[in-house]
Amino acid sequence: MRDATAAHRFCLDDGKFGRYLSIAMPIFLWTGKTATGQEEVERIEADTPEAARKILEARGWTDLSQQTMEIHDFAKAQVEGASCPEYKVEITPKQELAYLKGTAPGFLANWLKSLRESWFTILLIAVMFAFAVYRHRVPLMFFMGGLLAVVVLLFPALHWWFGRTQTLFRELHSARNWRRWDEVLQRLEQLKSAQRSTKIGIGEAEIARYRALALAGKGQLEEAVKLFEAAAEQAKMPQWLYHVHLATIYSTAKQYDRGLEMYRLALDEATDKSVVWIDMGGFLVERFNRPAEARQLLALAETAQLAELARNYLPNLRGKIAYREGNFADMERHMREALAGYEKQPQRNFYMFEPVILTCKGYLAVACAALGKKDEAKKYFAEAGEYLSVTCLDEVEAHYHALMGE
Repeated sequence: MRDATAAHRFCLDDGKFGRYLSIAMPIFLWTGKTATGQEEVERIEADTPEAARKILEARGWTDLSQQTMEIHDFAKAQVEGASCPEYKVEITPKQELAYLKGTAPGFLANWLKSLRESWFTILLIAVMFAFAVYRHRVPLMFFMGGLLAVVVLLFPALHWWFGRTQTLFRELHSARNWRRWDEVLQRLEQLKSAQRSTKIGIGEAEIARYRALALAGKGQLEEAVKLFEAAAEQAKMPQWLYHVHLATIYSTAKQYDRGLEMYRLALDEATDKSVVWIDMGGFLVERFNRPAEARQLLALAETAQLAELARNYLPNLRGKIAYREGNFADMERHMREALAGYEKQPQRNFYMFEPVILTCKGYLAVACAALGKKDEAKKYFAEAGEYLSVTCLDEVEAHYHALMGE
């Protein structure tokens, strides 16, 4: 239940309107050991991850590990709001953790489970089909054969039909990764069509955010900002999250100064949000060459309560800072650590981690080139060079070519 609420000020940066919105506290997923030493998974509703941790510690839990963040909870609420309530499946904390870790049963396992649960029906139809074949009763044979096919193939058919939203979202995210903006807009229309027929969606705020990114990438920044502004207010998006997303929209349009302004607003509004510290730190070193300021944000993040996934971004940021400071040995070490963490993520979620994986490889190409590991540098650049160009990391790309004497 989400009966406890916290008031958040929602005031858009241009000052055209603002109002207080009542936002439910986020729900965090945690793992740990109970007072009896049993491994357990629990959802905790709290203002911050630190507050959630204290609740569990008060219960005697140890070996605590945070699994989700505020952004995850907001996105999940948007999906639930856009989808038919009748389709909502209540999953346990352990099942949610399995989905996050990529250990949940896949298509084949679920199909076999559905067949096992329908074994008596399948057996009965199979017996009738065999009887029809034995007696050469062609009409009955065709009827029973068709019915058997329907029962056996019902799960794959339903899986394909209701899985279209997930498939399209993967394609949408991949198109966004590679800045294929026309494809992004096309996938958004297909997602809206799929939502009308399946009653499963990703939420208007997410649709507006991807559309705004595409419009910004195509040079229609003013329209992009207005579109996202309206959707964020409608979705009652927390102000700090609104400004983080807006920073990404401005960055997509190569308006980096404006993007930094948005990050500073987010930082003022959410002094306890590690995602802001980490994102802004990376932005400062990549787009502005300000490693000292980034180190201050890194220090905050290093002492904060972080989700397991967010921890991979710390060595990533350390590596980028080391690059700006000319410390290529530390840069290589940190980037290898970050890359190893990202590559451990479930393969089914590769589309989500593709940008950071390729960016890490791009920086590793520079580090290896600087340290005389030319063959390894070539390998990494062959995998990531195109992505560096697409995302306008021109300094990193140019540095690699200079170090390689190209």
